[in-house]
Amino acid sequence: MTIQEQNETIASFCGYWKDTDSRWHRSSGAYRNVPNYTCNLNDMYQAESNLSYRTQEIYLHHLCGLVHPTGRLMTDILSMNDMWFVSHAKAHQRAEAFLKTIGKWKE
Repeated sequence: MTIQEQNETIASFCGYWKDTDSRWHRSSGAYRNVPNYTCNLNDMYQAESNLSYRTQEIYLHHLCGLVHPTGRLMTDILSMNDMWFVSHAKAHQRAEAFLKTIGKWKE
């Protein structure tokens, strides 16, 4: 997926929609551009807040697999080492894990 496709897919999941003039909208108003989820941790924080409790677990599972140096997947209990890697995930890693969680990631 391109960065733009990733950002637009996450935005759609988070309640944004695009009009015929290519402006993005949300119930709070119109925006010229879609949020930059792949580069901005603040935007990803907002996206993550849309996940339910159950999908948060799935999200952490995907994120741990992306950020852990061995690709180790999360178990029920995270070690301090695992938490370190997850807490320092970059925005693009969080975006990929998010898209995998909602079933929209494309290689």
